[in-house]
Amino acid sequence: YYLVQDFEPSFYPDDPPHYQRAEATYRAGFRCVTLGPWLAKLLRESYGAKADHFDFAVDPETYRPRPGLKSRQRRVCFYARPATPRRGYELGLEAFERLRTLLPEVEIVFFGTDELEPRPTFPVTNRGKLEQAKLAQLFASCDVGAAFSLTNPSFVPREMMACGCAVLETASERWEGTLRHGEEA
Repeated sequence: YYLVQDFEPSFYPDDPPHYQRAEATYRAGFRCVTLGPWLAKLLRESYGAKADHFDFAVDPETYRPRPGLKSRQRRVCFYARPATPRRGYELGLEAFERLRTLLPEVEIVFFGTDELEPRPTFPVTNRGKLEQAKLAQLFASCDVGAAFSLTNPSFVPREMMACGCAVLETASERWEGTLRHGEEA
């Protein structure tokens, strides 16, 4: 069996030999078990792999609403990982720069890393890397959260929603079978 949690070739966009080696692992004949249905479908259709999936899960003991944490000041958070291209950092910078222009009173909180390059051109609070309990508190204190994933979806949007935080994500086929418009999203 081969546990596949993300589309690993995308980790090497500027390194064709590594990209091709990562792709070759999908053709090795192992039965793939993926996180979420999109990746299983991709492996079956593009690589002829036998693939099943398991669904995204959230620990309700950790990720849950926490009454009293939201303040009157509106607050948004962003999973900011500039060193990880598949996390859409530049897209987030552009979105939050527009938000800052339209709603300057909103507090913008970044989390995920201490290394923000390029640096935001607008004021942000950077919480850096947080352990799960502190992440859950951050999510429960925010009105909206963004966690872009340009490959397989992340656990982060579901964790945000479990804490009562509305989520901004890119609309894509990656979420089919995971989030349904008008139901969970």
